Amino acid sequence: MKCKRMVIAMLVTILFVSFCAAPAYGFTAGFAGVDTYSSSSGSCQFGDRAGGHYVDQLYSELWQSAYYLSTNHFGHKNAAANKNVFSSSWSERVTFFAYAGHGLNIDSLNNAAHFFATPTPSSHSGNCYSNAATNATTSEVRLQGSLRYLNMYTCNFLFYDSTAKLNSLRSMFRGGRAICGFASTMYLDSREGADFGRTLTTFENGVPKTIKEAFFESTSRWQPRTGRVRVTARWMGFVDAKNDSLVFPGGAVTAGRWGNVSPSDYVYENRFYN
Repeated sequence: MKCKRMVIAMLVTILFVSFCAAPAYGFTAGFAGVDTYSSSSGSCQFGDRAGGHYVDQLYSELWQSAYYLSTNHFGHKNAAANKNVFSSSWSERVTFFAYAGHGLNIDSLNNAAHFFATPTPSSHSGNCYSNAATNATTSEVRLQGSLRYLNMYTCNFLFYDSTAKLNSLRSMFRGGRAICGFASTMYLDSREGADFGRTLTTFENGVPKTIKEAFFESTSRWQPRTGRVRVTARWMGFVDAKNDSLVFPGGAVTAGRWGNVSPSDYVYENRFYN
């Protein structure tokens, strides 16, 4: 009988340790960043940026907080990153996706994440604004499938100057909840990736930071105040997503309240640095 009690106690201990070691708030995540905007076949007119370094540092901080990030994740950088990361095979199958690199204000309806590599054998040539092979436009990017949160660490992705363009941005929401990004030129500093990751995993008085709070706190520390240009950091999302955190994420928004169906359900907040 004594041996039986010992075996039961050992099993209980093993089970307790196993549950404690499991990710408590695991979520799935994807990352895409571009450092190098040149090759032997040509170069981008906007030059290199530290986008790959940014997503590396963001991922590293989230991975160190193992109870946040599950093992189900992916990352693409430089030549391995192209507009196809915004597809059902990649970003739409994770909860949280981050992009860092160039971003363009293309036309009256579209902004874009601007890559160097292309999905098919073609070159990064001609006018960057009109090169459909390198631009993942806001008419193509969708927060749908599993994707709830998008971090766009790039210039202009959330810029608008007309109701038509604002509605185009809202139409990205097909079940997803929020986008962190910029509505102007911004300054890409890879160290902000580490800062954002640490802030996302911070608790204050036992309460986790919201994604919105973490984003704005990070931008306030790293976006420079040069007096030469006004940086507009923008959080945009479903009206009920303001208090979402990595610990307490929200569920998919029902089809009747998607951005192209109920645009008034989508709001934004700005922070200005100049």
